Amino acid sequence: ASVLAPAPVAAPAAAPVAGVTGAAAHASPSVRKFARELGVDVSRVPGTGPKGRITQDDVQGYVKGVMTGLTAAPAQAAAAPAGGGGELNLLPWPKVDFTRFGDVESKPLSRIKKLSGANLHRNWVMIPHVTNHDEADITDLEAFRVQLNKEYEKQGVKVTMLAFMI
Repeated sequence: ASVLAPAPVAAPAAAPVAGVTGAAAHASPSVRKFARELGVDVSRVPGTGPKGRITQDDVQGYVKGVMTGLTAAPAQAAAAPAGGGGELNLLPWPKVDFTRFGDVESKPLSRIKKLSGANLHRNWVMIPHVTNHDEADITDLEAFRVQLNKEYEKQGVKVTMLAFMI
């Protein structure tokens, strides 16, 4: 019975993957995070939930299928180099002839630089970079700052906006 249970999971996996590759996979953020932690591309996982939604059990079943060899992992492995960024779907790095700019000297990287370079790049790509801008009317605050500067001018104290920001 345990041999027959994974077989139906593998059979539907082949059909939806071909039709879903261009479409967005329907999965909740928690399931997407779970799949990301396991290194699974959710667009390759067939959904068994309502309206084809991908559940955590679907991701686990897909991983089990890949680990046991029932689900085709070579297609996923072959797709990774095409993007140049593994599962990140990045564009391939452009080939640049640096000899145009002068002499080029290649030196081997130390072990720590090799290890940290890959991790730093992964983190740079995965961590969201956010800038937030808020507008505020500080007319009264500026008037108060000018008043304080007039009061403490004889003592050589100057109040800047930084004092109010902290």
